[in-house]
Order: sequence, then structure tokens, then C-alpha cells
Amino acid sequence: GYYGLRSAALGYFGKEPKDLTIPECASIVTILRNPLEISPLNNIEVNKRGRDHVLRRMHAEGMITQKELTTFLATPVQLNPKPLKRGTSHVYELIAAEARHLIGEDAFARGGLVIRTTLIKSVQDAAQAALEESLAKVEAQEGYTQPKKSDYKRGSGAPKYVQGALLMVDHETGEVLAYLGGRDHAHSQYNFIEEGRKPMGTALFPFLVASGFEKGLTPATAVEDEPMDNRSIMVGGREGILGEWGAEIAQPRYQGMIPIRRALEQSKVAAMVRFGTKVGVDRIADGLRSFGFEVPESEVLPRLLVGWDAASLPQAVSAVATFARSGETGARQATYVTRIDDNQGKVIMKRESSPSTRRVAVNPATAYQVHDMLRSTMKDGNLKGRVDDMPTTFQGAVKTGSTFDFSGCWSLGYSSRVACGVWCGFLQGGAPAMYEGAFGKDIALPVWKAAMKALPQKYLQGEIRRPSNIEEVDVCRVSGMRATPHCYESVTEQGQPAKLRDARRKELFRAGTEFIPSCPLHTAAISGGDAPIMDRGADLTVVDARPVHAREPLLLGSDPYQSEVPDKAIDADDENNNGVFFRAMENVFDNLSLGDEQAQIPLVSPGKLEIEIEID
Repeated sequence: GYYGLRSAALGYFGKEPKDLTIPECASIVTILRNPLEISPLNNIEVNKRGRDHVLRRMHAEGMITQKELTTFLATPVQLNPKPLKRGTSHVYELIAAEARHLIGEDAFARGGLVIRTTLIKSVQDAAQAALEESLAKVEAQEGYTQPKKSDYKRGSGAPKYVQGALLMVDHETGEVLAYLGGRDHAHSQYNFIEEGRKPMGTALFPFLVASGFEKGLTPATAVEDEPMDNRSIMVGGREGILGEWGAEIAQPRYQGMIPIRRALEQSKVAAMVRFGTKVGVDRIADGLRSFGFEVPESEVLPRLLVGWDAASLPQAVSAVATFARSGETGARQATYVTRIDDNQGKVIMKRESSPSTRRVAVNPATAYQVHDMLRSTMKDGNLKGRVDDMPTTFQGAVKTGSTFDFSGCWSLGYSSRVACGVWCGFLQGGAPAMYEGAFGKDIALPVWKAAMKALPQKYLQGEIRRPSNIEEVDVCRVSGMRATPHCYESVTEQGQPAKLRDARRKELFRAGTEFIPSCPLHTAAISGGDAPIMDRGADLTVVDARPVHAREPLLLGSDPYQSEVPDKAIDADDENNNGVFFRAMENVFDNLSLGDEQAQIPLVSPGKLEIEIEID
């Protein structure tokens, strides 16, 4: 609709109010009963019937003659040939409301304004097209039984087909760069961004991890990745094994004790729940509140750890920006208007970009640790290969998430300049699954990528700075403990036999938390009294079995069998070293498949034994 008589006169008929005819005035009067349904822009016949009713009442009240009534009733509703179709998108009303606030109701009602917004058309268009394409693929799934958009009949009530929304914000200024409040504004004016809240599912995990780091835990903290009884969480049922939907693959594999970095990389539900339990649900709730999420005391329950509780898209977008902003949340106040010109072309309002209100959520070290872990998710985790087509200048990260019942999914990510969130799913309560295995990386991530890739380069480039209170330590990627020269793991590429690779990596610790014991898996002794950690994904033939080192030479004579040649520890920086050497023995690992239990190890025959006798 339009705001004010002049705005309506100009919008519907292209005239000043003083120039309106009596039938045109009657058309505007009848709209007051229902601006959406009776608008001549939406339904000209309904508007004409309402207009004619007003004209007959005017005749009955003696305001017009019978002759005038007859003439007016025969006159068609003639609109402005280029009417301003307002309310054609979910963001329009927000822009209009902000403009009224900035220049006042009277100035706004005078009309003829040119309003310049923060929206980037290329991003808006790319996001809209990608959202429709992705949700159409959902509806095209074999065996899909839910309502489809193509079957919706206008006027049949709120649509029940699968919906989606996207919000992209400059997290420094709060300027909204792209805004999709729903899938089709013509079918439903419900704005998910402003009014909706949905469970975040596994998209909550980065915030859970950050809350734990704030309590002294580190990326090397070990957690158990084993099946979990659902009675400890109570989602989707009261018994049985808690599902493992977070990895977003059909048949996830449990790996025993793993560092929390690997748990987040693979989005492992059971391991993340155990991490949250170690931290404490109350502390996790406090941490989530610091990010801006609303967590009522009545909802501080174990199911909070799997993203059961609902959040809004603006909350999620502001929160995920924290990992790009050294621990500060994104701007809390959204803005849509940058400049307004009057009908004479005079600038009556111009907004300069400036930092917006935000809050400190976590320590800068925590924010950077989680950022680095999310980068690993894209490189080695459950999103491996899914974001390789992002521009090389992109230094941000993204996390997808799915709910346990597959009724909704998310994609949340950021660059050094913008934060963007996508939600897809059903709006109605108790919604069914979109389909079994409806993962965020398949549905929401393509929409997120399309919007981000449509951005001008200045929004994508830019490094996310490492804070000064970060310390680097070499750790074993399998155990999470301090690495030794003997930390290797077995890896399998498609169609290739298993190979060994150096399992050492640089881990990031907040200064003061970097003192951890040595890896107990790849050393000869258990360090610090910790229990050994076995990675089920590693072949046991890799486990170090070194003999005890002698402090002094044991042989007084010659050493024909070179039994005291030192171990050849491999230099982690030498790309040519890809095996493990034991003493002076030949490297045999490249000659067998580590998955073949019957493989034989070739042994080199010893040389001829020579005995020398010394006679005094």
C-alpha cells in the first residue's frame, strides 16, 4: 500500500490529490477496508466494485446527482500507466519505514522521493535465483511427498511448500546488502527474517566450541566419538541411539577419542555433545547469550547442545560475524537507506557509513581459534571440495547445519567484511522432513555461495587478523596432543591403497593454555599418565613400536649389522619423505597395502658372519 493521500494519488493515478476525479477518490476510499486485496494494482475488478459501492452511497447521501452516478459507474478504473508497485518484496516495507523515520511522515507523504538503498542488486538477484533453484531441486527429489510451489493456488491460504530466506550484512556498519524474507512474496507476505525463529541444529556447533574455549578448553581437548544413548539428549525420541546427522554424509563412522578440532571439522554430534557436557550446559547457555542468542532458563537442557532451540536469522548472522571480528559480534542495528532525494532532485538525507553498536562476545584468541577450525572444515572436514570454487581472495569461512529431523537446514559464513546466513525448511510447526538426508551443504550452501560470489571483490578480500595472544604448537592431528617426530596417520584416497602421511600440524592455543603432554599414540610410552588414544581410522600397523634407546654404545667391537645406527626421524618439512624408517632397515611401507592383513614384509638377508679371534 501507500502511506498518505498524496502518496496514494501519485502511486495509483499519477496525480496530485487536487486533480483526482470523484471516481478516483472513491477508488482510494474503498481501499481503506483492505489495502492488499482491494488495491487496483492487485485486483482492479474488486476495486471497481468497492468504488461503485462508495459512489452509490454518495448518491444516497445527496452528494452527487443520478446523472453523475450513471456516468461514474460507467467509467473504468484508469490507473497510472507506470504505477509504483509497492510491497513486491519483503524488504520494501522495511525500507519505507526507515525512510519515514529519517525524514518524517510529512516529507515522506509528499511523495516523488528517490530512495537509494544499501542493497546490491547483483547479489540480491543471484541469491533469489539460487534460492529458487535449490528449493526446486528439493521438490524434485524422487519420492518427494510434500506440497510443491508449482501446485500452490493463490488465495488458498498460507503456502505449506518448502521456504527459504537469506540475510547478508556488512558486519561493521550494519548495512544490509541482500535480503530475502521468503521464497515468493506474492504467495506469502510472512517475513522469516523479521518474524521467524527455527532450530539451528548443527550450525550451532561453532558457538558451542567457542563457549568451551572461554572456559579454558582448547582445540586439542580430547572427546569421545562413540554412539550415544538418546536418553541423554531426548531429541526425536526417548530411546535408542542418538543420530549422527551432523557430518552430513549417509554413513558416518565413529573414531574413538579425537580432538575437538576434528569433531568440529566433521560436525560430529555425539562428540560435540560430550564436549558440551564437559563444559557444562549452564556455561554453554551463558556463552550463547554472549553471542546474542536468547536462551531462557527453562530451556537450559542437554538438548541445547544439538541446536534444538530456535534462533532468528539476524541473531545467527550477527553471531557468526564474531569469528571475523576478534570476538565482537556484528552490527546489531540494520540499515537500509543511504540517501533520499526529493522530487526536485535535492538531497534531503545522506547517511555516512559508520561503525554500528555491537558487543564483545569472546576473547580475540577464541574467535580466531574457531575461525581457523572452520577453515579446516572447508579444507579437510565435511565441506571438503564444496567451496573450492570460491574466489581465491576469500579468507573467511562457512559452517552448514542440519536439524535432527531434516525439516530445516542452515548455512552461516563470513568474510572480513560481510556476514551471510541462509535458512531453508518448512515454516509450519511439527513440519515433516524435506527428505531423509536433507543436509545444509546440499540445500543452503549453494545459495550462500551464489550470494557471496556475486559480491564486489572489496567485500571478499581482506585478511582476518590473528591476535597477539595466540601461540602455535606442533600437535598430532590424530590425538590432539603435542606431536613427536613419529606421528603419522594412514590415509586412503579413492581407488588408491592406504598411505602414510605426516600427522603433525600447527595448532593454535590461547597464551597460557599451550602446555599439553606429548602424543601417547605415536610414542613408546604413555605421556603424563593419560590413557592411550586409538584412532579407528588409522591402520594399527602405523603405531610406533620402537625399541628402547641405549644411552651408550653396547658393543665394544665392530658393528657389522649396524645394530646401533640411530633412528632416521623424518623431517616434517621434507616433502620427499613419506614413510617411516626403523633404525637402518629399508623402508617397506611403500611395498604393501596397509589394508591387507596378509601382506608380507620383505626382509634383507644379513651378510656373512665373520668371526675374528685375537690372540694375546
